Amino acid sequence: MTVHLQRFSLLIFLPALVCAGISGPGQGGPPKPLMKRVLKSMSSFVNPVNDRDMPDPGVLLDGHVYWMTHTMGRLPACPLWSSTDLIHWRFERHLLDATNAPAWVHDRFWAPELHRVAKRYILLYTSGDRQGRLCIGSAVADAVTGPYHTPPDPLVSTPEMGVIDPTLFEDSDRRVYLLWKDDGNALGKSCHIFLQEMDGKELGIRLAPGTKPTTLLTSNPDGWEGGIIEGPELIKHAGWYYLFYSGNGFSHNYAEGVARSRSISGPYERCPANPILRANAVWVNPGHGAFITDRKGDWWHLYHAYHKADMQRGRVQLLDRVRFGTEGDWPVIGTDGSPTVGEQPVPPVWQ
Repeated sequence: MTVHLQRFSLLIFLPALVCAGISGPGQGGPPKPLMKRVLKSMSSFVNPVNDRDMPDPGVLLDGHVYWMTHTMGRLPACPLWSSTDLIHWRFERHLLDATNAPAWVHDRFWAPELHRVAKRYILLYTSGDRQGRLCIGSAVADAVTGPYHTPPDPLVSTPEMGVIDPTLFEDSDRRVYLLWKDDGNALGKSCHIFLQEMDGKELGIRLAPGTKPTTLLTSNPDGWEGGIIEGPELIKHAGWYYLFYSGNGFSHNYAEGVARSRSISGPYERCPANPILRANAVWVNPGHGAFITDRKGDWWHLYHAYHKADMQRGRVQLLDRVRFGTEGDWPVIGTDGSPTVGEQPVPPVWQ
C-alpha cells in the first residue's frame, strides 16, 4: 500500500510504521504486514491512497474516525480499516467469519458497507447462498468494531435473479431506506436500482412491512452504460437527491454516472454529461465507491480503479474531491471528470 506524499510543510520523517495490508480476494487468512513511511506533516497527496486490490470501498464517518470495508472473496470477510485523514488506513479486523456468518452464506462477499443509525451499527453485504443465488445480507452491532450479530435469513433475495450492492440512506426526517440493484444483466436482461424503506424498529434486520420496492433507475442498453448499472450511492445536497452509480462491464468503458431528483422516490433525471467519472491515460475503470464529508462539509469520493499500465495489480483505491457549483449545476469528480493524477490537497479533517 504505497502512499505518495508531496509538498509537505515539515521535512521530518517519523520512524516507519507497520501498517497491515490484506490478502487478495478469496484468499482469506491474516492480513500481510506492509511498511509505510509517514510524514509528520503534509499538505498534499497523490493517488492511489491504497495501492492494492481493495475494490468497492464503503466508508462510514463515526465521530472523527473514518471506517472502511471492501469486497473480499471468502470468509473471513468484510475487512475493517480505520483512518483519521482518509489517506492512511490501518487494518483492524474482519467483521464476518465462521463464528458469526449465517448458515445461508457460501461465497462471494461483495461490496460491504457500514452505516450508523442512532446507536446501531449496520453491516450490509452481498453473498452467494448455497444454491448459487446472490443475496443481500445484514448484521448489527453496538460498536463499529463489532461483534456483529446476523439474522438467520437474507435481508433481500429473489428466486428470479441475484440482488447485489446494498447501501442505506437516512433522510432528514429520520426515515431510513435500503438501495440495491438486481443482477438482470447476468441474464442478458435490463437491471434496475431499487429503493425500499427499512423497518424503523428493526433497522438492519428487515424492510418496512407493507412496503414494496420503488424502481429509481433502469439500465440503458445504449451509450456508455452498456445495459449495466450498479453500485448505487445516494446523497442529499442543496435540496437534490443525487443517485451516483457505475455502469458498463469491466472494460475501459466502465465509469460512473449520476442522476438526481427533488423527491427521494424519483423520477430521477440522468446528468447530460454522464459519465461524470471516466478513464484517463493513467487510470481506467473508475467507480463503485463511497461518498463522505470532511470537517468543512465538502464531499469526497473513495473509489476503485485500475492502473492502466498494470491492471494485474487489481482495483486499487483512489480519493478525489466532489465539487458542486451553483444551484442547477451537476457534481464534478476529480480533475474535470477523471481521476486526479497529480497532487491534490489533503482533506481537512479533525486532526
